[in-house]
Amino acid sequence: MKQIINRIRANFPASTNWKFWISLALVVKTLFFILKSIELNSIDFSFSFSAGDTDSYITPIENLIANGEYYDDYRMPGYGWLYYIFRLIFSQTWALNFLVFTQVFLSAVSVYVLGLISLNIFEKKSFFLLTYFLYLVSTYVSLTDHFLLTESLCTSGLIFSIYFLLKGGRNYFWSGLFLTWVIFLRPVFFPLLFLHGFYIILSSKVNQVKLKTSLLKNMFFLFISFILIDGAWIARNYVKYSKISPLTKTIYYPGISDSYKGAVIRFLNSYGGSIVFWLHSSDVTFFIPLRDGTKKEIYLPNNIYTNVFNSDSLFLVKNMIISIESKSTPTLEKQLLENEVISKLDRYSNSIKNEKPFLYYIGSRIKVFKTFFLHSGTYNLFKNSSYELNMFEYTIKIFYSLLYAFVVLFGFIGLFSFLLLRINNIKFFFISCTGLYSALVFPFLLKMDEYRYFVPGYPIFILGTTYIVLSIYSTVNKKTNE
Repeated sequence: MKQIINRIRANFPASTNWKFWISLALVVKTLFFILKSIELNSIDFSFSFSAGDTDSYITPIENLIANGEYYDDYRMPGYGWLYYIFRLIFSQTWALNFLVFTQVFLSAVSVYVLGLISLNIFEKKSFFLLTYFLYLVSTYVSLTDHFLLTESLCTSGLIFSIYFLLKGGRNYFWSGLFLTWVIFLRPVFFPLLFLHGFYIILSSKVNQVKLKTSLLKNMFFLFISFILIDGAWIARNYVKYSKISPLTKTIYYPGISDSYKGAVIRFLNSYGGSIVFWLHSSDVTFFIPLRDGTKKEIYLPNNIYTNVFNSDSLFLVKNMIISIESKSTPTLEKQLLENEVISKLDRYSNSIKNEKPFLYYIGSRIKVFKTFFLHSGTYNLFKNSSYELNMFEYTIKIFYSLLYAFVVLFGFIGLFSFLLLRINNIKFFFISCTGLYSALVFPFLLKMDEYRYFVPGYPIFILGTTYIVLSIYSTVNKKTNE
């Protein structure tokens, strides 16, 4: 078996042959992109696909071009600047096309770069190969390349940032530049900037004056891009709003926090209910109808009730929300109803906090964690439901569901192994912290359970999976030889 593995490994081109590896990834990614575009019925030379959040990235740029002002500015312009460049040259349709073409290209390059990261950490070609092909055949990230959302570019940018950080020296500048882009795409990754800085500190010896100077220079390279670019963003926000806003003003859409929808989210967060508005099984659809108008009976957990509210209380709130959304309800009555809904749901949330602290502080996060990770991993692999697929399609879906479960399980084991077993290796420590933060910040800190938020963390879980698989292989092979 070992001889076969060695022969296969030897027959592949060297990891330095970037033309071969990037070309192979580009062929596979492009083929998948074409097949997915055909399935999604691309017509009129439009290859990009909108999602619920797309307008919040694209409309501000259209307003900037038309009126000279970037608004609504709920989003940072990390996604919009690239669209802006294409939009200055092409029509809107082709600007969006080139935007997703760029996503596919960078996604292909990132497959090779992730392989190089694995080679840098483990220093063996077998790790490069397994990481490369495991990520290449995965669709969890590739499925986002079609959509006008930040996941694809954010994932590629994070991979590039890690790669340049591990290379060190003047590459810290490129690491900081790509990480700045990642933060402008997904502000929740802002703490990674300090984790990158911490990595530089730990990987440097500062007991000599010369090395202290080198450390300061390296930190300058890392932070200068963010300081300049975010500084310009802060200055713009201060001129417009007379307050300092380094990132975004709110984590939700403008107006949601002060509306009944904000109260619904706070209530669901209090016990760990799902807040994904488009998912049929989500708790939030008990209060707010699905976007497509379909209906499904949702039952909330029995362990959430307190002395302040019961199931009848929630049905009353639900009916009040129906009245708020009804076109026949007078405006003044809508406002009164909304105020009452907010008051009731916030009271219910506080009652859970006071009467059931374990559920509020711990159980809710465990529940969101389970919703965030325990699913098929293929919810958007095909546009049709499982029962509508033919045997071949269903087999493909089963394969990718198993692959998703495999990567999540062994990824967690691998990343925790980095953290616990190799604490003295700064590279392992950094990769572990980055991967675990990327995966856990949404369910544990923000209590958000939308599946696509895990996309940027997925390739780092590939590294953990590669480590566990090849460690098991090495152990078995060693015992077999003995």
